[in-house]
Amino acid sequence: MMSNFQLSKQVNRNKIFLIKFSELGSRFEPKFYTNIYTNNEKKLNNSKYEISSIYESTKLVSDGTHFTPIYKNSGVKFISVKNVRTSKINFSNVKYISKKEADKLDRRCKPIYGDILLTKVGSIGRASMVCTNERFQIFVSVALLRPNNKVSSKYLETALNLNCSYLQYDRVVKGSGVPDLHLEDIRKIKIPIPPKKIQAEIVAKMDTAYKNKQDKEQQAQDLLNSIDTYLLGELGIDLPKQIDNSLKARIFTKKISDITGGRFDAISSHMQIYEKFLLEGKTKVIKLKAVVSSIKTGSTPHNKLEPYVDKGIPFLRNTNISNGCINLSKVKFIKNELKNELTYSSKNDVIICIAGTVGNSAVNTYDNLSINQNITSLTLNKNKINPYFLNYYFNSDLSIKLVKRQCSIATILYINNDNLLNLYIPLPPLVKQNQIAERINKIRDQAKQLQIEAKDELEQAKKEIETMILGGEQ
Repeated sequence: MMSNFQLSKQVNRNKIFLIKFSELGSRFEPKFYTNIYTNNEKKLNNSKYEISSIYESTKLVSDGTHFTPIYKNSGVKFISVKNVRTSKINFSNVKYISKKEADKLDRRCKPIYGDILLTKVGSIGRASMVCTNERFQIFVSVALLRPNNKVSSKYLETALNLNCSYLQYDRVVKGSGVPDLHLEDIRKIKIPIPPKKIQAEIVAKMDTAYKNKQDKEQQAQDLLNSIDTYLLGELGIDLPKQIDNSLKARIFTKKISDITGGRFDAISSHMQIYEKFLLEGKTKVIKLKAVVSSIKTGSTPHNKLEPYVDKGIPFLRNTNISNGCINLSKVKFIKNELKNELTYSSKNDVIICIAGTVGNSAVNTYDNLSINQNITSLTLNKNKINPYFLNYYFNSDLSIKLVKRQCSIATILYINNDNLLNLYIPLPPLVKQNQIAERINKIRDQAKQLQIEAKDELEQAKKEIETMILGGEQ
């Protein structure tokens, strides 16, 4: 008898478990019955409030068109999963469709004020209330939920963004490559329905939490935005608050002797004004090659070698460099047997993007990190320049402009190593470099701490709300 059978205490109960046949529902897959999901279901069922499915709490559950429309330069806004964030819809970066196309799509679903949009393909489970009367349409990657009188729109948004809802999405999501949350499964999602007064209290609590999060994130961004001003001030580089961009200022002449053997394009000539600000600053200026002891650009193994694996040698691409740092959370891996096919950046090298996001850089804090062909690694003379100082300068708006000035004009921006090494950079005394780097490190640490606090406080508010509606420790 199964009741007499016991699993070893050493097994992972989230991977190996027992379940009675009578407890099997409509799904017959191991993941569906793992502890994290079944425990969440028990908590929902034990709530002191009524538990209602999305189907029972809404007038309409639909999604956007399953066909890619013909996009226009203007017209009716058309949004997809990338425009929907948790409690926020971004209408600033959208596509457009014709009014005629929108009229046709309105027959399927027509978003109105108070509807809830829920992402269902790719990045699943982000819910946001529609807070505009402006007309727009949606793609299949977004579901539309229209609440009935059981729930307020803001409460439904809040409930759908809680962990107890996300676990339900994750339990039933389909698709091995791109996650896909089907409408039939969305309708079965369960949420607690407290009285309207409690719903209002929960919404107010979350509004306060989001406001505090936004305030701290803005403080963090203000700190990060202050870095350029501080850096240029310390270097004695005086940029005007506004560059004259009038037609007269954008028309200029050049002598043949000034362009012989160099760039002959309007963009490069116009951007020369920024190099003038650097050269006329109060700090000594040199060419980058004067402080570089070695330089190497990465490479990618040929696809026929089937290089990518789930776990192996971390393989850095320019998408892994942002905000002056290396981010390996979404790094790709190369199989170990191809280690001799790769190019490596050494610890404390400054790595810089030379294609696409040109100019973005970071200090390599890892031992022998492999890099692809869009990244160049610079080994520096440490007696002349602080890697962190150079990194912070590279990531300044001034440096990015000067790097782009030297880029080739092709499908994507690209700067070769010769042009990179011939870039002018400021070189204050090493003691001054160290002071600047230390101060910017502190500013960035303060900003990071504020970002962490903002995220943690919001998550704490969500946990407290789950405790309110589900009871017990979450």
